[in-house]
Amino acid sequence: MASRTRAEAGHISFGHVMMQRFRRLGRAAWRGKAIIFSIIATSLVIGALVTLMMSSRFTATSRIEVSRDQKKIAPPQGSGVDANQDTDFYNTQYYLLQAQSLAIRVVRVMKLAENDDFFAAHGLSAPGKTEVSTLGKPRFTPQNLGERERLAVQLLEDNIEVKPIRGSSLIDVSYTSRSPVWSARVVNAWIGEFVSSGVERRMASTAGARKFLQRRLAEVRTRIELSERNATLYASMSGIIPLSPGSDGRNGARQEQTLASTDFAALNDALHKTMVERAVAGSQASGDGSGALAAESSGRTLALLRARRGEAAAEYARLSAKFKPAYPAVAAVARQLKALDESIAGEERRISASFASQARNAAQLENRLRSEVSQSKARLDKQNRDTVQYDTYRRDADTNRALYDGFLERYKQLSVSDVGANDVSVVDLAQVPEKPSSPKLLNNLLLALLSGGLLAGIVTVMLARADNGVEENSDIQEILGIPLLGTTRELEAEDVAELLAEPKSALSEAYARIWSRLSPAGTQDAPGAIMVTSTREHEGKSTSAWGLALAASRSGKKVILVDADMHRPVLHNYMNLENDRGLSNLLSGDDNWKGMVRRTTSGGITLLPAGPVPPGVAELLNGDRMTILIGQLIQAYDHVVVDAPPLLDMQDAPLVARSVQAVVFVVEAGGAGVRAVRSALDRLDGIDAPISGAIMTKLGERNAHYHYDKL
Repeated sequence: MASRTRAEAGHISFGHVMMQRFRRLGRAAWRGKAIIFSIIATSLVIGALVTLMMSSRFTATSRIEVSRDQKKIAPPQGSGVDANQDTDFYNTQYYLLQAQSLAIRVVRVMKLAENDDFFAAHGLSAPGKTEVSTLGKPRFTPQNLGERERLAVQLLEDNIEVKPIRGSSLIDVSYTSRSPVWSARVVNAWIGEFVSSGVERRMASTAGARKFLQRRLAEVRTRIELSERNATLYASMSGIIPLSPGSDGRNGARQEQTLASTDFAALNDALHKTMVERAVAGSQASGDGSGALAAESSGRTLALLRARRGEAAAEYARLSAKFKPAYPAVAAVARQLKALDESIAGEERRISASFASQARNAAQLENRLRSEVSQSKARLDKQNRDTVQYDTYRRDADTNRALYDGFLERYKQLSVSDVGANDVSVVDLAQVPEKPSSPKLLNNLLLALLSGGLLAGIVTVMLARADNGVEENSDIQEILGIPLLGTTRELEAEDVAELLAEPKSALSEAYARIWSRLSPAGTQDAPGAIMVTSTREHEGKSTSAWGLALAASRSGKKVILVDADMHRPVLHNYMNLENDRGLSNLLSGDDNWKGMVRRTTSGGITLLPAGPVPPGVAELLNGDRMTILIGQLIQAYDHVVVDAPPLLDMQDAPLVARSVQAVVFVVEAGGAGVRAVRSALDRLDGIDAPISGAIMTKLGERNAHYHYDKL
């Protein structure tokens, strides 16, 4: 039955196990309530004292905005922003705001290493020795200045705080010191240097590209000068005199107007004009004069003569109609007509001669122009051949110039792209704080209370985990997994015999109730042979065996008490009997057990002493004589109560347990550790010992709240 109970205890629900643990924690807290209260009270007192002793500290805060999209005046092409890089960008800004290099910049810009007031604002005396210069200002050695600078940088890093505001691009930067003025000055300088360092980083990021472009511009400029110089020298040596810049034709060839081409064009135009004039003059000079007359009809002399002749011809016709040719007036008009005809013919001959002269002159001019055109064409042909090399020089110069313009444009874009709207803007500058930010008494007391509670909790867990033994009567069932038969109080050793001898004493009544649970009907239902054992010595197993024997005897049973603890027998001392012969003799071969039993004055029970201590107790118990002896005693008595040795470090009790029908396990309240008790019970389970239950002994005032002796 007991084995089944212990096995069922291994399948207790999780909630039940947790309940047990909480109960153990509660009991541990109750036991250590004085310690827990002292820890919490001490923590509060220490928190209050520390708060009162702490110096006031002031925190100044500046708020800035960091924009992911940089608004450049002239952003370079292909500089798009990947939105997925926002997190990396802002994390980088947070780290840069706390960089040591930034602290070094602030220290050097504000000259904090040379300012004793800065160190005093942090509760430190200025380190290093100083010398006073002739102007009355402190002067530091390089070693001292380096030491002070390192300390100043460390102070800045320890007291600066960067706190991003969730869900925005805003960042709060705070600085804490004992001086409100220094806190505001430092945090504002910190923000200023952060902005400046960002600009410098952007400039430094393109410095290499700008230097490369500068070198390339210088190289290309030199090449331009060289190629243009070569083109000019070649043009001078080749007689190429360009008059206007050329342009690329459809076939890609360079077309440029030069002096030779201009001269050739002018001579060619003059030749064509002269040829036309010569042809016209020749045709007029070789004709019948009609052409000449027609050409000169607009001349004044010839026109006047022809007008007069017309008038005379009209007059002649009028007169001829009235008079005969001989008539003087008609003859006079005829003579006038003849004279006018002669004048007109002479004038026409003069004009024809003039045209002939013009034709000859035009022919001569044409010949000269043809010669000059031929010479100009030869010069132009030579120049065209030379222009091929000249164009090569010019194209080289143009290529270098285009390359120079490209580099120059990129250099301008790169320089202008660095001059953009800063990605950091100050939202709020830090103001001098009016109230200290620390210490805060309430916060410190809450922190002290939390720390004290945590420490008290740790102490409680340690007390609960400490193997202090079984404390509560309910632990017998819940922890050990065996029934609780009853409990007894903690008594003085000299009072035990007297209390057991008194049937009305609390101790006697406790064992009477325990015996009644072993024998519910008060008859032979109780086991015939009962072994009483414990985990270790001095837990009250011998007293319990004595008490159970007395309880059985007072119920009208014939009982024998066997002292099987042959290592340390004590029952004969309790009853003032001799121990010269006993169980050890019987196990050694003596069969006269009736001659070894002793009649006691305690309730009429009979005692079989342990006898002399043998050299090997386990060897004696390992045989069948103990079982045979128990069988003989059961036949002679109603009940046999065996006081067995403790289980730990001994093999005796398991050997004795094989010969009995019930085992009563004695557990001292707060005695042996739970692990030791379980180990002892496991030894009994290993041989399938019939464990009936447990008796919890020595319950004192510390266990009074555990419902003493109530089941």
